[in-house]
Amino acid sequence: MTKTVESGKVAKTDHEELVRVIKLHKKVFQNPAGEELLDFLMLDNNVLTGTFEPDPHIMAFKEGQRSVIMSILERMDIPMHTVRKMIESAKDEYAEEDEEQEENKKSFLDL
Repeated sequence: MTKTVESGKVAKTDHEELVRVIKLHKKVFQNPAGEELLDFLMLDNNVLTGTFEPDPHIMAFKEGQRSVIMSILERMDIPMHTVRKMIESAKDEYAEEDEEQEENKKSFLDL
């Protein structure tokens, strides 16, 4: 089965297109800047945190955010235990940055 690619490229099979997209994901996220971005996206989009909300619309929205990041991780073939380690590492880094910003803010206000 073939699929026409909207960007004007030659039509490709579904398999060829999937392989191309997987390679693109890896190209974008398998470098230091991409890994940092992926850490941020995981933290910001409910990966490994609960998506429960009393309002079902908010919960559906949060689950939609999470599912996009999960599909990226799946395409990159990253195991879930690795994702957990990435999240914990990123949380520690962001917590240190937040503490530093709070200290700077206090120092500034004391002037």
